[in-house]
Amino acid sequence: MHTTIASAFTSSLALFLCACRGDCPEGFLRDNDGNCIEVGDGDADTDTDSDTDTDADTDADSDSDSDTDADSDADSDSDADTDADSDSDCDTVLLTADEDAMLNEEAPTTNFGTGWYLSVGASASSRKRDLLRFDVGAFEGATVTAASLTFYAMSGTCRSSWDSHDCGYDLVVEAHEVTSGWSEGSATWASMPAFTASPEDGVTVNEPYGASGSAYQLDVTDLAASWAAGTNHGLMLKADATGQTTGGSQVDVTLGASDAASGAPDHPATLAVDFCY
Repeated sequence: MHTTIASAFTSSLALFLCACRGDCPEGFLRDNDGNCIEVGDGDADTDTDSDTDTDADTDADSDSDSDTDADSDADSDSDADTDADSDSDCDTVLLTADEDAMLNEEAPTTNFGTGWYLSVGASASSRKRDLLRFDVGAFEGATVTAASLTFYAMSGTCRSSWDSHDCGYDLVVEAHEVTSGWSEGSATWASMPAFTASPEDGVTVNEPYGASGSAYQLDVTDLAASWAAGTNHGLMLKADATGQTTGGSQVDVTLGASDAASGAPDHPATLAVDFCY
């Protein structure tokens, strides 16, 4: 009974003080009607727990965002690695001539497209040149970074008209771009296709007569790049100057052809190409 009266008295006192001073005492809040009401412990605990849960949710969201950012970074790194792999899509191909034919001034209307050898140079009565064309499908549309033509000199560069001997003459063999069409089965000296005046490259050949032969190489990078990007009429091998002789000597070199007969030397010219897509 006394406790109830004391509690009622405390509430009445709080309301009196609230009305007199315009504010609520500790433990009381003003409601919408202007009255001071006592705040219970349950409300305070509820607010505190709610705030704590909200903070925990915020931390969880932050962790989730961090994980998402990490995943995005990992995906970006993966994409970068994929791009690097694509950028390094390079290869090398080694080809033999798809078509080749010798042109002989001494037999201007004769086709030598099926012969087992080619010949470059000159004699007292005629000059010889060779046409070669390669199938560039393996690197068509690619960027050519390097290309070399290798041919094999199977015999000496100098023979006299009456006896075989090494006359010590250096024959410079050049590679020229062919700029008009031809075919292996019909090409002749008389129907010789057009070619560029300036060579792509040249190499000095001096094989002792009767030697087993050697390989020689020409840089044809620019020529292979033009084939990859457009029309391919092949190339011509010719001596650096026409009609050069040493007295009655023959100054030429015999090369292997792609149509080597059974039992014949098999050393056809090859084209090595480095390229990237």
